[in-house]
Amino acid sequence: MNSALADTAARDLTRALRRLALVAPHGSFSESSPGLAVLRSGSAVPTLNGVVSWVPAPDPSTVGMLAGEAAAAGPPWSIQLRRAPSPLVLGVASGHGLARDRTLDLLGLPDLDAHGAEPAARAGFRVRPVQARHGRSRRAWAGALSRGFGMPPAAFGDLCSRAVLDDEHFTAYLGEEGELPVATGFSALEDGALGIFGVSTHPAHRGRGAGRAVLARILFDGYARGASRAYLQAPAETARHYSDFGFERLESWSYLVAAR
Repeated sequence: MNSALADTAARDLTRALRRLALVAPHGSFSESSPGLAVLRSGSAVPTLNGVVSWVPAPDPSTVGMLAGEAAAAGPPWSIQLRRAPSPLVLGVASGHGLARDRTLDLLGLPDLDAHGAEPAARAGFRVRPVQARHGRSRRAWAGALSRGFGMPPAAFGDLCSRAVLDDEHFTAYLGEEGELPVATGFSALEDGALGIFGVSTHPAHRGRGAGRAVLARILFDGYARGASRAYLQAPAETARHYSDFGFERLESWSYLVAAR
């Protein structure tokens, strides 16, 4: 693991979450101590709400205080950490019913030069940015997210709002087979760092390269807009899909969420 690259990617990820929270109509980002904050994204996605730590060893008592704030806020939430939780933090999480530890690898791509060429087109399939000003386009993206992640469209809330999708730092992508939306992606670009989120494919269309096409388009567009590095998070079992693009595993993050 390259600790310098991991620290940079962790800061980039946190910056994107902060930007999202400040742009979202119902979002907020309250940083109470260095490296710890309460995030509200205006959505009902647990990993986009709650306590966020971008330092390796957060103070358990501060985590406990912020957890109380997050629990009182209402939407599903989590405690997200750059390392495996300590027994004290596990105790805080358990006290709030966050009994499931989900792990996501943080992947980094330190050099985007290899993605400066426009991705090859595939017959009958296209990837396009979502037009924020068009409600129909936003609804199509929300529906595709819903099918790809198996969550109701309403769960994504402000993530599909014009305020977020119209912001210069964010771009939503829709992959279409003919006129049918089958894949999604979302990018955050700030200070040369390209964050990649929300890559999903309709279950009936997986294994055909739709997700890869969306990712390739995001990398190409990001490079064209001045990005020099990229990062994303993914479960360990899917990380191999990203290694083909040059991503390498930097570290694993723990998300303490409510048991299903």
